[in-house]
Amino acid sequence: GYYPKDSRLSIAVNNAANRIFSMGQSSHRLGDFNTAMTYYKMLLIENKVDSQLRNVVSRYNVLAENGSKLLTVSGYVSNSKKASTASKSWNIALEGKLVFPNSSNINNAVEDAAQRLLKLARSYQRSGNKSGALTYYNMIINENAVLNDTKDLAHMYSKQLLSNFIPTVYIDPGHGGSDPGAQSSNVTEASLNLSTANYLKNYLESKGYNVVMSRNSNNFLSLAERAQEANELKVDAFVSIHYNAMGIPNSTASGIETYIYHRVASGFGQENNRDNFNTDNSRINESLLLADKTHANLISSTGLYNRGVKGNNFHVVRETNIPAVLYELGFMDNATELAKIRTSQYQKTAAQAIGKGIVQYFNQLK
Repeated sequence: GYYPKDSRLSIAVNNAANRIFSMGQSSHRLGDFNTAMTYYKMLLIENKVDSQLRNVVSRYNVLAENGSKLLTVSGYVSNSKKASTASKSWNIALEGKLVFPNSSNINNAVEDAAQRLLKLARSYQRSGNKSGALTYYNMIINENAVLNDTKDLAHMYSKQLLSNFIPTVYIDPGHGGSDPGAQSSNVTEASLNLSTANYLKNYLESKGYNVVMSRNSNNFLSLAERAQEANELKVDAFVSIHYNAMGIPNSTASGIETYIYHRVASGFGQENNRDNFNTDNSRINESLLLADKTHANLISSTGLYNRGVKGNNFHVVRETNIPAVLYELGFMDNATELAKIRTSQYQKTAAQAIGKGIVQYFNQLK
């Protein structure tokens, strides 16, 4: 007070302030909230204390006022992860964010808790509790600490609660143009994909759905362009149409397989054990629900061999921020199977089976 312009005394004040703050933290960790608040308020009322430190102290004081015991970063992360409910996990993670705003581990805990809230909200939505679902979606949307991709997902889910909601599905006929895909007996995968995709488009539009096609002709699009457009349009689901090949003459491989995003340890390669899918992530969980609905219809409708629902690191299901599924609808280098899958009747049947599964998936959300 006597020497307000002496920088050495400003440093001394803030050194003393940090010692007072440490005393407050010690009391706070022991659960002595009154003593902690006494120390905190000494700093909050003194304008000579650095404003950045006072902002931190203010956050700690709020916790002490609420009777919340102070934890370490690892304590907040662990408690959030082990919390018995999604709401408790969320509150603990946000408290950790209040205390440690710059911790990457706390940021990850907030994101994990947001994913738990999303899954809980989806279960509420499917059970008809729309107000409960909307409450959780809004909690995520309004929290700055949540990643934008997760907020966008919450926005998309909340939009589906509206009484006039009409789903928009992005259909991606794989390959095209300079990339013909698999080829056999003068048939290209790109052409089969587009033909099947058009049948699916017609089916969904007949049900009142909005449809966006990545391509409508035999033109080339990069994988990145397909995923990016779907993300930018904020569609409700992404489905990619493909046909399979082993790459060897006279292959005997047959059947249909359906993929969602999953990254194995090596980066690429498929995962057949669905217990390993990261269904704690809402987008992946929704992708699996969509895959299960559509795949079951495909097998029952086409009669082809069931190769199952699998996970893979395919670009278009990895880089989309929405529920995304990729279909392999039969083997082109199996002569017997090719004779069937190249027919318009098969393609129409497969497309309608996927379409029915998509409709079933969205009907559960009404």
